[in-house]
Amino acid sequence: MYRQEPFCVRFAFCEEALGVQKAAEGASGSGGGAEGELWRMTQQGAALQGYNNELVKCIEDLCMQKEELNKQIQQAEEEKNKLQHQIQVLNEKLECVCENLAQKVASRNELDKILAETEAAYMKILDSSRTLLNVLKKEVGSLKSTPELKSHVT
Repeated sequence: MYRQEPFCVRFAFCEEALGVQKAAEGASGSGGGAEGELWRMTQQGAALQGYNNELVKCIEDLCMQKEELNKQIQQAEEEKNKLQHQIQVLNEKLECVCENLAQKVASRNELDKILAETEAAYMKILDSSRTLLNVLKKEVGSLKSTPELKSHVT
């Protein structure tokens, strides 16, 4: 293969070669004749061949750069697709977790309601039991003070 140089370096080389060829034409063109014309045409053909070689190299370099860029684009697209798939999987998992969480929160709220109702009912039972006990104590106390029970109790 050939040494890769940036396009601008090779282009500068082409311009430089063109300048050398024009200088040579100016120096040899003054002699005239068929021999001078042949020499000038040979020089122009050589310069044209050099330009063509450089142009081919530049085009090959651009093609290689394009191929490399295509590989990078393909890798980036594969990575993008992979990440999009992972995002989709994670979104599905998130949706399931959110649904599960909502169900659990609803269950907890229902249990809180049941517990509050049960505690209120239990407090009513306690209050009723205390009231019943107080009433029973008063009744027993009043029965002890009646004369009929005193004779039988002792």
